[in-house]
Amino acid sequence: MAVRITGVTPRSPAARHGIRPGEQLISINGHPVRDVLDFRFYETEAELTIRVADASGVERDVSLRKPQYSFLGLEFETYLMDAQRRCRNNCIFCFIDQMPPGLRPSLYFKDDDDRLSFLFGNYITLTNLSQAEVDRIVEMHISPINVSVHTTNPELRVKMMGNRFAGKSLDYLYQLASRGTQLNGQLVLCPGINDGDELRRTLRDLKRLAPAMQSVAAVPVGLTKYRDHLPHLDPYTAETAGAVIDIIESFAAECRKDLGTGFIYASDEFYLLAGRPLPPEDAYDGYPQLENGVGSITLLRTQVMERLEETGAVT
Repeated sequence: MAVRITGVTPRSPAARHGIRPGEQLISINGHPVRDVLDFRFYETEAELTIRVADASGVERDVSLRKPQYSFLGLEFETYLMDAQRRCRNNCIFCFIDQMPPGLRPSLYFKDDDDRLSFLFGNYITLTNLSQAEVDRIVEMHISPINVSVHTTNPELRVKMMGNRFAGKSLDYLYQLASRGTQLNGQLVLCPGINDGDELRRTLRDLKRLAPAMQSVAAVPVGLTKYRDHLPHLDPYTAETAGAVIDIIESFAAECRKDLGTGFIYASDEFYLLAGRPLPPEDAYDGYPQLENGVGSITLLRTQVMERLEETGAVT
């Protein structure tokens, strides 16, 4: 596989050694380049042999030296140097399936791409991975990988995600953890489906993956009125949200003793639904799950109070 070079930064190492836009990048130091992860990983070396091909397919090697970790200066048609990977699942809770019509097309694209997990913090389900890609993640020390787990019950995971491989793909989760990849987990909870005893099971299983599994966020299923032809799901009530909080806070207290952190965190929305006060700032352990709405209100309050104190508005 080769990737077309669309631009070369002026005065960059690539430009100084005659690599030109329109050529195809084939390999770096003998390693095939398939996408941005391969490229960024292999271009970090100080001594490189870059194989390129011209428009007629004639190949040549370009040898160069540069400061280690500096960029070559090559540009490509897309950031990933490859097509973005589409989600293969049909999750019963998928928010994109509940989007109103008439929005911009990109909002309807369901991604499930391990490269975006590492580069931008996206969550992936693991159903798009192959063993070769798991091996690459380990070999390149790509961490952290953020995983939408939802449940560690294989049969239930198949049902929730509408993918017959969803249970089997949990093997990749355990493999990544055992081989030293740092992980963060996400649980989209649906009342009466993967909360209650199923939630307890999932938390016990994920705790066994610590310290590779660094943190887990639990968020309530989001429901819109655009659910025609989708499975029936109940929204969380004050009572059912409170039951989830009780499980999570009890388990977090256990984890704080055993692991030194709360490990599992309920999103702010659970507390708002239950009508309960939000936890104090130190309960969030530095906000590892802030992007999942875990502690965002508490952090905002803290920042506002600090700013008011700086300006002398409060003492």
